[in-house]
Amino acid sequence: MVAENAGAPGVASVADPAAPSQASPIQASPIQASPVQASPISAGLEAEGSAVEPRLPWEPRLPLGARPARNAMIGAALVGYAWLLAGTAPFSTKALLGVLLPGAVLGAIAYGRPPERIPPPDAIDVTGFSYWLICVALLFEWEASAVRDNSPPSHPSLTDLINPLIDPHPIKAAAIVVWLLAGWALVRR
Repeated sequence: MVAENAGAPGVASVADPAAPSQASPIQASPIQASPVQASPISAGLEAEGSAVEPRLPWEPRLPLGARPARNAMIGAALVGYAWLLAGTAPFSTKALLGVLLPGAVLGAIAYGRPPERIPPPDAIDVTGFSYWLICVALLFEWEASAVRDNSPPSHPSLTDLINPLIDPHPIKAAAIVVWLLAGWALVRR
């Protein structure tokens, strides 16, 4: 005896347990799991003496070695340092020392704990490399000619063009943070 519900979408047909099983085009959804099935929480609570704390499958897990409190403190120190450094007068001794100090720290880290190096490629993409080389050479030439000519208004240096953009204190501090993170990324490479 097979009772079918022909018109209600999403409702599975009910079959007599004695009748042979028939493949139904409407499958039961996986959400309708058996209530007897053990959950990860109950399985973890039933195991006595277990040192592992039970977690739900959707709870976030930190990767091994992650220290969010330490990272937050380092981030706050970097932002504070950048805020103080952004307040110094350009081309002053304090500004020079403020730039040299992180460079020395990152250099010491790179020398003391060198990262695992990426193996060099078998061949260099000459076309892509030449584009970058031309751009860098043009920027160096622009800055060098502006310094040589004492940076007239008709031919300003790159620093004369960038300084008004990053002159506000918060923007300068954010630029310093980006600069410090870029240096850290180079050390970690």
